[in-house]
Amino acid sequence: MNPYDERGYSMEILKKANVLIWIALLLTGLGFLGYRLAVPSGAQQKPPAPPSGITVTVYRVKPRTWEIWRSFYGTVRSAQVQRVNSHTREVIEEINVEVGDTVKKGDVLISLAKESQAAVLSARRAAYEDAKSRYESLQKLFKAGGTSKQELDRANVQLKDESAKLRDARTTVSRTQIRSALNGIVVRRSAEKGEFAEPGRELLAVADFDRREVEMLISPTIRGLIVPGMDVMVKAPWGGE
Repeated sequence: MNPYDERGYSMEILKKANVLIWIALLLTGLGFLGYRLAVPSGAQQKPPAPPSGITVTVYRVKPRTWEIWRSFYGTVRSAQVQRVNSHTREVIEEINVEVGDTVKKGDVLISLAKESQAAVLSARRAAYEDAKSRYESLQKLFKAGGTSKQELDRANVQLKDESAKLRDARTTVSRTQIRSALNGIVVRRSAEKGEFAEPGRELLAVADFDRREVEMLISPTIRGLIVPGMDVMVKAPWGGE
């Protein structure tokens, strides 16, 4: 074979191979482009499967009124306080309680000297007995016609006057024993044995803590939200509700 013919034959083979390579590259590019169009970016990798064994808790929800609680600071105090004092000026003979003691209604808290009041009571009792005896004597005389109706009436008025004075004297003597007017706790003591108990002077104070009041400072902006009968929770600083 002619050398020139062999060279031409080789060149033709190279050209065909080159065309086949370009066709293969073109097909590969078209295939890759079609794959990218068919599958979105980022979807080639599958997301990890959710972990198994997750516990799901189901709650049953019911409609309720939403309650809003506000906190305020205030003072808790007894709704009823007895301020113990004397109606007469007498010496204090005995004080039977201390601050913190629990007392019951009717317990004797303070004993006052009653010698002078006892003397007054004795004199009033004697005057009453005299007036009573005179009235009874005049009644007999009136029935017998020995005295007038006016004289009998004056004796009756005198008897009623002495009876009222005797009653007052007995009341004064009874007040030398100062008693508690309620069940409670002694919260103040401002007197000692041997001192004078003056009318109007506070000697003791007894508070009934079964009934209490709470005084609080509330902002004017929410006063309109507070109505009678509203529930209130009171917490003491030492604990408890």
